[in-house]
Amino acid sequence: MKNSLEKSRNMLCGLHDFVQENCKKYQKLLFHEALSNFYDTVINCVRARYLMPLAALALLIPSMVLAEGEKPKDNAEPTKESLEKTNPDKFALELIGKVKKAGEALRDYTMIMKKQELFGKKMAPMETLQIKWARPHKLYLKNIKEPYKDREVLFVLGRHNNELTAHPGSFPDITVHLDPHGSMAMKNNHHPVDEASLVNFTRLLWNNVSLAQKRKEGSVKFLGEEKIFGRNAYKLELTAPKGGVFYTMKKGETLWDVAKKFKTSMYQILHHNADKGWDEPDDPDAGDKVFVPRYYASKIILWIDKELMLPIKALIYDHHGKLYENYEHRQLKINVGLTAKDFDPDNKKYDF
Repeated sequence: MKNSLEKSRNMLCGLHDFVQENCKKYQKLLFHEALSNFYDTVINCVRARYLMPLAALALLIPSMVLAEGEKPKDNAEPTKESLEKTNPDKFALELIGKVKKAGEALRDYTMIMKKQELFGKKMAPMETLQIKWARPHKLYLKNIKEPYKDREVLFVLGRHNNELTAHPGSFPDITVHLDPHGSMAMKNNHHPVDEASLVNFTRLLWNNVSLAQKRKEGSVKFLGEEKIFGRNAYKLELTAPKGGVFYTMKKGETLWDVAKKFKTSMYQILHHNADKGWDEPDDPDAGDKVFVPRYYASKIILWIDKELMLPIKALIYDHHGKLYENYEHRQLKINVGLTAKDFDPDNKKYDF
């Protein structure tokens, strides 16, 4: 009997070491309770003078711990940190929502913007602009490199009958007030100054993605993380199918009216009706059929600043698959406290 008990004690000691080594992956608090239950079972076995396979009991302990504790990690709710890896496309969709919220929270911002847009079949030269923006809609921009170096534009909602103030920065360098939607102000621009802002861009992204999700078409893909312009960023790909509606022009309407009606960009409509030979938004006549794309772009490659949750680069493709817009938002600083002086044409730093 003494030898039998000694042998059992030695087996228990060895099994104790085995259990301690293999149960670290399970809950520590529940482990001690499970181990105590295990010892009681073995002692009862010895006292009853029958021997249950001790190794089998050891293998039961993990099941005991899981039964008492939380569900396995595979069934657990994914954390925000793990969602990027476990469901990257859902993570990308959530990022678009965060971008929208970040846009809504903007009070003002400054940045250096690089802009390149498609006109006809050719991309215009890259422009580099210093930009200041503040709510409700105040915008100052200056071309700091060629082309159009030293050109300045200033727009404040409600000032000068909602006309912009501008001077070309080259001879004849005369300050003028212009209709933001007029042909002079829109020359070499896809977007009028009374609509151009990061806030509107974040809304455009959200509206397009929301519509595609509602219609169960298109895609939002997470392409990973990259460092761009010295900033850590998420990279996304947004796609949408071709398609849209045909609208019949009414008397007195221009493409600006159509764009407002469909909540889209005038130039986007003009661009996708290039086969009509129209050059200006007032070229269509009453009765003409105008194609209005359902989505702003067929594809957008987007880089989102991880800290600011705002777009810092976007490559936008039209419905023919051609690069349509290339925007870079460098040195982006938000909610910096811009004042009325930043949008005053008499500011000594400006040349109006």
